[in-house]
Amino acid sequence: MKLKPSKYNYIVKDNNEDYLICNLIEGYRSLRRIRSCDTDLISLLESGKTLAYDKQSNAIQSLFDTGFLIDEHENELFKIKALYENKVYANYLNLIIMTTGQCNFRCKYCYEDFQQGAMSENTQKKVLKYIQKQINYFPRISIEWFGGEPLVETSVIDNIMRNIKTMCANKKTAYRSGITTNGYLLTPTVFDRLYHMNVFVYQITLDGSRQEHDKQRVLADGRGTFDKILDNLLYIRDNKGYAKAIVILRVNLTKPIVENLSEFLVLYKQTFGDDKRFSLSFKEAGDLGTKDISGFKENLLSIQQKGTHDILMHYGLLDSTDYDLNSALDVLTPMSSLCYASFKNSFVIGPDGAVYKCTVHFDKKVNQIGYLNDRGDMILNNYLHSRWYSKEKERSVQCQSCKFLPVCYGGGCTYYTNFETLEGCYSEDLKRHVEDYIQYIARFMKVEDIKK
Repeated sequence: MKLKPSKYNYIVKDNNEDYLICNLIEGYRSLRRIRSCDTDLISLLESGKTLAYDKQSNAIQSLFDTGFLIDEHENELFKIKALYENKVYANYLNLIIMTTGQCNFRCKYCYEDFQQGAMSENTQKKVLKYIQKQINYFPRISIEWFGGEPLVETSVIDNIMRNIKTMCANKKTAYRSGITTNGYLLTPTVFDRLYHMNVFVYQITLDGSRQEHDKQRVLADGRGTFDKILDNLLYIRDNKGYAKAIVILRVNLTKPIVENLSEFLVLYKQTFGDDKRFSLSFKEAGDLGTKDISGFKENLLSIQQKGTHDILMHYGLLDSTDYDLNSALDVLTPMSSLCYASFKNSFVIGPDGAVYKCTVHFDKKVNQIGYLNDRGDMILNNYLHSRWYSKEKERSVQCQSCKFLPVCYGGGCTYYTNFETLEGCYSEDLKRHVEDYIQYIARFMKVEDIKK
């Protein structure tokens, strides 16, 4: 057998002039180091030439086992397409259920219009009938709670989760649940109840320290919300018995936030840094175009500072965010750019029983792909639905020849790429991020050497 280097090997130098190599089809688990004295191995990987498979060579065997060298007849596009299809057509059901369209907050950058009210008992019955039928076909299901603010209507969550727990126990179906909440109503009593109904994952926003947060994330009457949210989070932190809880603190980056981010990072480290259940997730706040936020636009980051990595670098904060290692690992994970809206078996159920694919573009007709009827059947417009999960990117010559195809695969916002037919390419951004994140990961994870 003859071998050839994979087209998707990525090579960077670390601060010691050693080489860090990663195969983007295999992801961050393939990350290895080649010492600076072994430049012949780097030349081999960069040559594109075939070579005989030498089982006696430890280096060749290691490079073959980790995907850096492959059979000379292998077409890697088939592997990449299989990765895509395995994720998009995965045999599990993901439901994002909106308990209400209402919210107790009026965040300055919010895109929601608050037109819908609470999910009625009749719609809850439709949802439960639908789930009862689907657990006969799916070995596992995921329930994500969304709004508005989902905790404005905790009774909806109580009713549906209580029934789901019974259904899945009877069918021996695995299920998981999480919630995206502003955290203001996540009192100790509410958290206890949710946790014991297997709601384990919580995404809660803290937009920096108190001063910045309370300018962006306010109650409907304009009052600040930081202290109440922090109190609720401290309850979780101080109760170690909730071992399965995962709390993702999201920071929506705006100019005022990043200018004072170092203060927040100190607060986070002191308050939650030793608790592995807590992590940070950075996201730049943007104008999503569904509601006028003209009074707040001046606080949005400029195009020159777009991208979380660039923002943290620009403000000299990247080295202080070691707890954001998950973001780096995500960049080096195959198909990590794919949005949940591109998964075939992922649906958003609105408070009125309408079925969507995306939790943002509710103002677009193509987003509403169906509805639940009284029998618990999901009546879909199959043409519209297919347009959300079908991809043609692999047919693009530009994409096929791109080193970042295993990570990107035409990823990004599914609505814009599939319906607005934007042909945006993220290769330059990915190049910068992949190079930096390979070195970043190597600082916090043990990286094995490829030895001769």
